[in-house]
Amino acid sequence: MRAHKIFILLILLSALIIAACEHTLNDYFVDPKAGFTLSADEVFVYQTVDIINQSEGQQFILFSGQEGSEYDSLYTAGAVGIAPNNGENFSISYVKPGTYNITLVASGYRANEKETVTDIMQQSITVKDSSKSIVGVTFLNMFSITRINRDGEPAFTNFTVEGVLMGDHIQVEMYSPWNPLVWDNNRNPILNPANGRFSPTFELNTNYYSISVEGSDEFENGKTVLDFSDGVDRFVPKTVSIQSDAGSTKEYELCILQIPQFSTFTLGGISGQVRYDFIDLKQFYVDLEVPAETDVTALVADFSSFQPGTSVSVNGVPQESGITANDYTEPVTFDLRFEQPGYEQVFYIDSKVQVTVVKQ
Repeated sequence: MRAHKIFILLILLSALIIAACEHTLNDYFVDPKAGFTLSADEVFVYQTVDIINQSEGQQFILFSGQEGSEYDSLYTAGAVGIAPNNGENFSISYVKPGTYNITLVASGYRANEKETVTDIMQQSITVKDSSKSIVGVTFLNMFSITRINRDGEPAFTNFTVEGVLMGDHIQVEMYSPWNPLVWDNNRNPILNPANGRFSPTFELNTNYYSISVEGSDEFENGKTVLDFSDGVDRFVPKTVSIQSDAGSTKEYELCILQIPQFSTFTLGGISGQVRYDFIDLKQFYVDLEVPAETDVTALVADFSSFQPGTSVSVNGVPQESGITANDYTEPVTFDLRFEQPGYEQVFYIDSKVQVTVVKQ
């Protein structure tokens, strides 16, 4: 009888141990809940996107949506996911443009039922081609010019200038290198408009690209010197191609425009010298003194500009050198505009010249 009781007690004890073990196994189960946020839902190729893991569960697998890491309900053979730890964040990048579905799978295992429970979250991300991400261009003038400084000594100068990005066009604006302040080694004004050698630096949103100019692949950013001159009297545009490592190409038309200004300006045989406004680079001044008895109400100016084709007007009235008369009782403002031949609606630049006549 006593042995029988002991046997019953052993059975009850075993049941209690088994129940305790099963309960202990269930204590490890965490009800899975997939969740994450993206640092950006639109990026460029090769640009890193951070994924903040907000999931709960025992195991996690992330599928980026790229080839070889695509999710489906059957976990396609060969698909590779990232397995972060609980609460661990991670980063990914894409090598081709497109729209991708990022999938995070959170899972937990019920030991009692020998069952895996999963929860899934998906979010799309748009990846743009970096070939369209050019953000700026800087030019270094590679033509050393001789400028006479205040001490009367020549000084060699190089200068830089920023370009302006306008959609598929880049416009670079600069002073004419042949203005009256620039001289050659013999102190003669430099009037040769064929000095158009520049070394451009293009800035993009990615390091993964290649640049070609006019179909030549022998371009090194910030080092290659390009000649923008037509060899006669003006600069000519060039086609710049930006190719991303993703394979697509974006073309830009690049044009250098010189701020239009008078090279000569004469009233009644009296020549005026153009002055510069060093704050507003497109504003110029001409001051002239005329004899006291001069009638300034209908003076005709003789003028020329550095760039052929520059249009000149006053208050909307076209001006013709040696013909059009103006009243110089008060300062007169001349509006100058240069339009790049063949690109008149795209590349153009304006300036103003204020002419003041003072009687002696």
